[in-house]
Amino acid sequence: MWIHTTIGFVSTVADNQQPGNILLRFRTMQHATALAGLIRDPVDIRTTPPPADYRFKFSIPRPVFEALLLELAREVTYTNFKGACSNSTEMAPYSGALHRTWEVWEAIQPKPTTSTRH
Repeated sequence: MWIHTTIGFVSTVADNQQPGNILLRFRTMQHATALAGLIRDPVDIRTTPPPADYRFKFSIPRPVFEALLLELAREVTYTNFKGACSNSTEMAPYSGALHRTWEVWEAIQPKPTTSTRH
């Protein structure tokens, strides 16, 4: 599952090395440390060398992941997601990626049909 939050992007999958865990995968260490900061117990962020698809990873038990999702849901107090993500210069690359992602998804949305009938 891909998850975009106000503190970063994470890709999550079942951890095939640790059954019962969820593997969280990140493009940037900034996003990994920000999300790890929401978890009560310390996590071990692993860095994998190129050509790894996701360079930064950590694994957590499924119940911890579920609690993390609940915490993230509780933090939705904004009325404009992309706007909430662009409140600092260090988030500028992420904000730009969100805008480009929005454009991709907008392009697949069915366009309204116009009718000349009244």
